[in-house]
Amino acid sequence: MASVPTSHNEVSQEFSVNKLIRVGYYELEKTIGKGNFAVVKMATHVVTKSKIICK
Repeated sequence: MASVPTSHNEVSQEFSVNKLIRVGYYELEKTIGKGNFAVVKMATHVVTKSKIICK
């Protein structure tokens, strides 16, 4: 039997891992770090395939 998430945070974390988000020409990949006011993520440019870090 599959485990049932007990909180909203568990549900959102479960789905955010599998979902690829695109912002403009960039696809956001994994989270590099988190602070009080921002999240730092790695992204890939769709056309040039270059990797960037965005906040």
